[in-house]
Amino acid sequence: MILSQLKCVGVFTSTVLGGVLLANAAAASEQGPNYTFMEAGYAHVEFDDFQADGDALALQGSFALNDMFNLVGSYQDGSIDSDFNVDVDVKTLELGGGMHFPLNPTVDLVTQLTWITTEIDAGSFGNVDDDGYGLGAGIRAMLTPRLELDGGIDYTDVANEDETAFSGKVMYHFTDMFAMTGGFTVGDNTTTYGVGLRANFRGM
Repeated sequence: MILSQLKCVGVFTSTVLGGVLLANAAAASEQGPNYTFMEAGYAHVEFDDFQADGDALALQGSFALNDMFNLVGSYQDGSIDSDFNVDVDVKTLELGGGMHFPLNPTVDLVTQLTWITTEIDAGSFGNVDDDGYGLGAGIRAMLTPRLELDGGIDYTDVANEDETAFSGKVMYHFTDMFAMTGGFTVGDNTTTYGVGLRANFRGM
């Protein structure tokens, strides 16, 4: 009788434990970073080589193809003010793809390769259009279900001018869909600060 009861308790415990593990695994799959989103924001750029800075409208997006691959894109449209009283308009478009690898349920290693095109309009001084490429790698980590911290390193080569930059970004997801973002990028010649609003479309 006692042996039979113990067996029943063991079966019940195993069933409950199995259900808990499955529930945790399902929850963990929803705790990782999201790769389908749109973001709009403001960016301020400071140029280290000469006394100039600029402001830009920044748009960014990503679309998850599956659990490993995603498409990426960004667009910036801004102007640069310098001591030479010359206003320079700069437009940059970046398109490419990325791969992400989970290190644990809430932390991903991310990489990407992009094509970059830049259009510079200096008024009477002329226009310049250049193409190049970018490589990036970093970490995306959900510190809590609402707080995400990203960091990475990027290498760009446009018009035979290359730059290596380190970046950091923090996101607070105040709902499942919307998040406030703030970040910085420090490169060889430029320093950028930005804030934005992100809309997440998890599961699309």
